[in-house]
Amino acid sequence: MQQKFRLLSAVLLAGTCLAMPHAAHALNGTSNIQIDGGPLGPLDFSGGVDGYFYAQGGQTPGHNGTGADVDDFMIQLSKNTGPVQFQLQLADYAGYTLGAGYPKEANANHFTTGPLRAANVSFVVNNNLTLQVGQLGSLEGYESTFTWNNPTGVDTILYYVTNSENRGVSATYTQGPASLQVTYGDGNDTGVWNYLQFLGTYNFDSNNNLNVFGGIELGVTGPAAYGYGQTTVGGNGIYNVDCNVFGAWYSSTIGNLTLTPEVQYQYSNPLHRYASSGNDIPKYTSDFGAVLFGQYNFGTSPYSIGAWVEYATSNGAADWFINPGARLVGGSIGPAWQYKDIYTRLTGGFVHLLNTETYGNSGTGKDYGIAQLQAGLVF
Repeated sequence: MQQKFRLLSAVLLAGTCLAMPHAAHALNGTSNIQIDGGPLGPLDFSGGVDGYFYAQGGQTPGHNGTGADVDDFMIQLSKNTGPVQFQLQLADYAGYTLGAGYPKEANANHFTTGPLRAANVSFVVNNNLTLQVGQLGSLEGYESTFTWNNPTGVDTILYYVTNSENRGVSATYTQGPASLQVTYGDGNDTGVWNYLQFLGTYNFDSNNNLNVFGGIELGVTGPAAYGYGQTTVGGNGIYNVDCNVFGAWYSSTIGNLTLTPEVQYQYSNPLHRYASSGNDIPKYTSDFGAVLFGQYNFGTSPYSIGAWVEYATSNGAADWFINPGARLVGGSIGPAWQYKDIYTRLTGGFVHLLNTETYGNSGTGKDYGIAQLQAGLVF
């Protein structure tokens, strides 16, 4: 614990000491450092790490009111030129969802691939078509697994319930302002190849784009499969993997302001073949969420502010994010400062339950809040 606090203190101190006027920056994520790959040609190297101190209210027994955690780390090597390209990424991330989870430290053991998050090869067929195979990222949703790419330091319910990573094969077709990517593989890292994802994008101009995504279960993933290498699918809730999801987001930039509304609907059909072991889906169950993200950069200063507000509802018997039938509203705001590769961000978040009581030491509270001081290094 002392070493974790020392690491976080060093990162936060570095960010604070460099707080001086410089060129304009939003909260930029990683950038590629080009290196000479010899016979492989030019290679790109990038990485990042961040952590935070936090204080929370409304926590349940067994969760500390204050603490510190390392949130994300990532190192990536990729080849992005030529007919054959590749990506190798070592990473881990804790993924803190406001109201549905609690702060925790990143741990590389919760995926079947360990710290190897991406390992894929791409074949550029022509200017319009690219094929890809290996360990791939999800096509679902607007938010990133790495918090330095998101408006604030906490995630929404929409991110919480979707697929994260999978092994598979993928094809991307681009024609003018439109593109479509389709991936077939083992959604939710289960090892069972029966999941189809798609992401379609249309760029109206440089400031406006529409994205439509989905994930479709083509077969049944049984309760003995492992979700993200932790516990069996049955232990996590079989509805989490035997489900379908559809959604869309639209991003529009006006001057220094970017607004991104997103909607998402996820559902599982009844599944009775595993009823004897208690791993059935007795009836149709679903969840719905809507979020408005915002990002504002203060002119040529190194300061920016991100925020979001959300509504989410869980329908049916499944415990999609808090408990069956839960409905909530919430929001988060995160003013940030960044100088080159170092940033700090102060995030606040609050959730109110509309029809259920689950927060607090007695489990009868409707409100949960957190304050988070985050710092990171990206390159």
